[in-house]
Amino acid sequence: MSRRDLAYKALKWSLAIVFIWFGLLKLFGVSPVADLVFAATPFLRGLPYGFTLLAFFEVAVGVGVLVRRTASVSAALIIVHLVIASVAVLVHPMAWDHRFPLLSVEGEFVVKNAVLVTAAWLIAATERRS
Repeated sequence: MSRRDLAYKALKWSLAIVFIWFGLLKLFGVSPVADLVFAATPFLRGLPYGFTLLAFFEVAVGVGVLVRRTASVSAALIIVHLVIASVAVLVHPMAWDHRFPLLSVEGEFVVKNAVLVTAAWLIAATERRS
């Protein structure tokens, strides 16, 4: 196996682990970002089992990235999910420090999604070609 193939497999596994982990934290009610999620997307509180559905979705796309037949679609769903979540947080005042344009801790937390989106994009593009 080439270094490139090994790096690609590591990327897929790390993205999968991150999403499975995030989903499980939500599912078991111990997610440290629950308040952030509800503040940015208050409609989730109104949906029956909204947070639980989000948890199952994150676990499913995490597992889906590891399955060759579903990797491309799962990665695309991750991109859509992260873009929506990031925009929801970044347009909320909690994302910004009072010394604009500095980000708050919550805002900085969301900026890392750019790396996860890029990883998912590479997986979606690569798996679609193979």
